[in-house]
Amino acid sequence: MSMKNLKRYTTRSIGLGLAAAICVTDINVTPLLEGREALAKEAAYEEQLEETKTEIEEERTEDTTTYQLADGSKELVVHAGNVRYKNEAGELVDYDPTLKKVTDTKTAQARSLEGYVYENEQGISKNYLPESLAVETPLLLENKDLAMEIQPVTENETSAFAQTKAYDEAKPVEEDYTDIYESESRELTGTMYEAKDQSLKLTYTSNTDGVKETIVLTEKPKTNVFQYILRPEGMNPILNKETGQIELYRADDEDELAAVIEAPYMDDATEDNYSEEVYYELEETEAGVYLLTMTVDESYLENAQYPVTIDPTATWSGSSKIDDVYIADGDYKNTNFYAAASQAFYAGMNHKGVKLRSLIKLNDLKKTLSGKCITSAVLNMYEAGGDAGVTVNSYALTSTRANSSATWANQPSINATVLGTCKSSGTIGQKQTMDMTKFVQGLANGSRAYNYGIMLRSTNETNKKYAKFYGVRFTTAAKRPTLVIKYVDG
Repeated sequence: MSMKNLKRYTTRSIGLGLAAAICVTDINVTPLLEGREALAKEAAYEEQLEETKTEIEEERTEDTTTYQLADGSKELVVHAGNVRYKNEAGELVDYDPTLKKVTDTKTAQARSLEGYVYENEQGISKNYLPESLAVETPLLLENKDLAMEIQPVTENETSAFAQTKAYDEAKPVEEDYTDIYESESRELTGTMYEAKDQSLKLTYTSNTDGVKETIVLTEKPKTNVFQYILRPEGMNPILNKETGQIELYRADDEDELAAVIEAPYMDDATEDNYSEEVYYELEETEAGVYLLTMTVDESYLENAQYPVTIDPTATWSGSSKIDDVYIADGDYKNTNFYAAASQAFYAGMNHKGVKLRSLIKLNDLKKTLSGKCITSAVLNMYEAGGDAGVTVNSYALTSTRANSSATWANQPSINATVLGTCKSSGTIGQKQTMDMTKFVQGLANGSRAYNYGIMLRSTNETNKKYAKFYGVRFTTAAKRPTLVIKYVDG
């Protein structure tokens, strides 16, 4: 046997032996673990494991993926939310929000598809995108027995959508798409409708749980009011005045939240002028038909550098194993940002001098880890911009606080021991890993009695630099945070 192969098999034996030691003994295995981690960091060894891993399809769940590794251990990927759904045959199928041409004449709910050009490839919910912004063809979302029609008002001068009078037909939007297996390809992801005078662009982007709308203003509009016609089916919408979002509850169960039109936000060409000074009003104009009015702060539009981007999003409700919220100091110390459905979370100090931290919940982990002997665990996060060189540490929370109510003023306490660390690059899409081994091992073997989640903090909260990561609500599922756990069955 060559020395190269001997080294490979020795490494494999050490890994499996360590896993057994963790499970059946009470000895201090930290030195052994450090030795295994040193071996695992060898580029050739890690590369071999990644290249040869195979998915164990029979162990798939709606929100986890399991792989067999060449050294005999397994890798469990815990996704931020559901990445699969059960079809009519009871089989688990991957969500695929990329678009394909509409070929059917009717939807599953028997609505006509005349005038619609694209639909999502796979999903328990369906997104239908129209050929034009016509009254007869609103944006259409269906989810089992529920549905939403959302139509920008283009024929009433009180709406900014009407200022241009005419729009081009749908232009396909292609983007670099990464699936949950980290395979990259160029895919059709949305449609764009551009005003003929080029003053406004409206883009619909399909995602796994709804549609993200992006409004790009190339100049200051004549009015700061944008209006939509909303027709929900099987749901009753209300305006949550505390959070600013539109919540749609099932008509047959007023306590069950079925969908959300998230509170919008905006930014300008500087990418450093983020604002949530955008507000909804909701009025029922006739039975089952609502006028949704979105008003943008006039002074923001007056002083912004164009183009200005406004981002409202409509999503179906669901559960998540990973959940995040950021908190902010200063004027925002009593503000909860969870309901605003931000697609990112932060650590550091932004360029306006506001300190930012993030809280991440890791839900139902004990059940997921049952019977597993953990050898390593990392939290994968993908940068969404921000600054380079920001060192971010993670800490275990020692008290609980729901993400839906967490603020800087009431933030939970932490254990001062650093769990893991990473340093930002400032590059959009760059993956960063945060070591979570000791935290996850404690949950698996029972030595950690509680799981309140973790806090992310910068080591320097005074230098006006911050790290920014895509959150669990980001439209591309593959860029949402994941927890990757290596283990052997106990």
